[in-house]
Amino acid sequence: MTTPTGAAVIRAMGTFAENLPGDFQPEQIAYGAGTWNLSIPNVLRMYIGDYQGRESQRLSILETNIDDMNPQDYGYVYERLLEAGALDVWTTPIFMKKNRPAVTLSVLVGEAEKEVCADLLFRETTSIGLRVVPVGERLEAARRTATVETPYGEVSCKISAYKGHIVSLSAEYEDCRRLAQEKNVPLKKVRADALAELRRRLGE
Repeated sequence: MTTPTGAAVIRAMGTFAENLPGDFQPEQIAYGAGTWNLSIPNVLRMYIGDYQGRESQRLSILETNIDDMNPQDYGYVYERLLEAGALDVWTTPIFMKKNRPAVTLSVLVGEAEKEVCADLLFRETTSIGLRVVPVGERLEAARRTATVETPYGEVSCKISAYKGHIVSLSAEYEDCRRLAQEKNVPLKKVRADALAELRRRLGE
């Protein structure tokens, strides 16, 4: 039971699910009773909490084999694709006909970004054909960021969790590199101190 306004809000913002998502962590549960006497309980239950996962989406991998492109251009192409919304970009060394060294350029994209990334590949590389490979499923850890204070300065860190358990901690490379240069200390020392402080804050 809902009002027309409530139905419009749910239709515009809601995602249907038979049950609560597995990665949903409820913090509060509220009940409200209506004034109508109906044959079914006129009660609304609301869960308020944090969803640790991500909404599923249709993913594809755009692939192309390239053997005649200036290697210096790949970094620029990577940047343009990621700016356009690609989820990941990578190259794999291969050999083509006549044992010619080449690479397979692969781009993981969502449905909304597929066309713009395909257009970029045709405009910015020497490719004249792409393969579109559907991705059946992608499992992904939930990620959060935290800033920790080290003896050398602040470092942004990433915390990754899967099924409610922390699976990976990492310190932002660019922050560590900058502080290592500024303070003239080893990069690995800055990284180690940042992760030690993060583990202390997490109670590990």
